[in-house]
Amino acid sequence: MAEEAFTEALPLPYLVCDARYEHVRDDGRIENEAVLVVMGVDEEGYREILSVAVVPTEEEASWGEALDDLLERERGVDPETVRLVVSDHHRGLRAALARYLPRAQWQWCQVHYQRAAGAKVPCKARAEVHAGLRDVFQAPDRATALRRAQEWQKEEVEEAVPGAGEVARGDDRVGLDGL
Repeated sequence: MAEEAFTEALPLPYLVCDARYEHVRDDGRIENEAVLVVMGVDEEGYREILSVAVVPTEEEASWGEALDDLLERERGVDPETVRLVVSDHHRGLRAALARYLPRAQWQWCQVHYQRAAGAKVPCKARAEVHAGLRDVFQAPDRATALRRAQEWQKEEVEEAVPGAGEVARGDDRVGLDGL
């Protein structure tokens, strides 16, 4: 009985996927390679690194291999229990997620979201935009977050920070529609 329980797939409702690039020595040459990391989070909030893969790029095929391995191996992740995946907005990752975890919802990582939003405004306004977004992200519930975003848009953003209005309104891919 205990042996059966050990080989069951992990019921993890949340996954966090990210990649970073590292210098890797290969045949005496230094190459930039992507390090793909998948972390699982259980209902109590405990986190566990599930997969680390070094690949040439973070394209759909690379993410697909990492997710396929994670779902197929013993003690892997049960795709039916994954409800939410948090990641950056990388097209290759998003395509692999749609293929391997089609029932899971996706949310843009707050750090990557803030970076993308900051790129929409002048450098001198980035601190203000980041502070406004942090206030929205730290709201205790969705209704409060939406109210804060609307207030932020009306009071400060439109005139004080050129370009941030589209962030607060959700007019482009950096919108707050993921709240």
